[in-house]
Amino acid sequence: MSGENFEIVSGMLSDSDIRSFWKNGINIFASENGSIAFDLEKQLQYGSIDLHFRHEYKKIRLDKNDVLTYEMLKEHDYTSPFELKSGEKLSIAPGEMILTTTLETIQLSEGFAGIITGRSSIARLGVMVHCCQEYINPGHGQPIPLQLINLAPCTVELDLNIPICQLILFKLRTPATGTYKEGIRSKYSSEVGPQISKIHEESAEVQGDSKPSKLKKFAFKGFLSKIALPFLPPIIMLLLITPFLSNSVSTKSVADIVSAVKDMPLGPIMGVTALGLYIWIKRGDKE
Repeated sequence: MSGENFEIVSGMLSDSDIRSFWKNGINIFASENGSIAFDLEKQLQYGSIDLHFRHEYKKIRLDKNDVLTYEMLKEHDYTSPFELKSGEKLSIAPGEMILTTTLETIQLSEGFAGIITGRSSIARLGVMVHCCQEYINPGHGQPIPLQLINLAPCTVELDLNIPICQLILFKLRTPATGTYKEGIRSKYSSEVGPQISKIHEESAEVQGDSKPSKLKKFAFKGFLSKIALPFLPPIIMLLLITPFLSNSVSTKSVADIVSAVKDMPLGPIMGVTALGLYIWIKRGDKE
């Protein structure tokens, strides 16, 4: 359609499209501490943009016989942080996975989304750039997480100065109703350096959403159940039941019982209160 005047409604963007939307829905820049400045002219391909990886990274320090438990996830206790100095190479052993992010920050409006994928030259070394996580949400506004995995039978060295992956951009048919940063499950919306998995937070959300009002309602009741419940029966017996039985033996008529209730000291009143509290706690346990 060369020479024709047409408007893009939606679809994958070419280099010409990216230029037309540059800083009008699409913007990319290198992080402040990056030694490589972003250069659109050098990094723009015919239908993608080349991106570098960050000098900060994390390694999973578990062996193949170890088990990555949810407790480790909660405690953030299964990775070790590293940082490459100027001129150093990133070495990835066979089967090893490196958690890092792109050096560049990618900013998209609600009308654009993207896909991150590897470069042919990197793939020919046996290195993957992501572990199935490739989609970039509308409204993305941070570096892109990378999971570098070495599938080769030997250790592979990577240079910080060589682009590691490429970003493919799409214009949406209609803008999204919000951005990833505003989403209720945007656990990584503030990610700059590499962050480990937060899947344990999803487990907490599911458990919390099942009966949220009930958990709040019985939080205090659960505390009383543990602390006060063992002491309530003897208190009720001492302050309520024993005095009432003693009174009823000597009482000959209904009028006498009413009169006795009116003249009850503070102890029986406290006993009634204790009885009500006991019933309330026990009902909560059944629910």
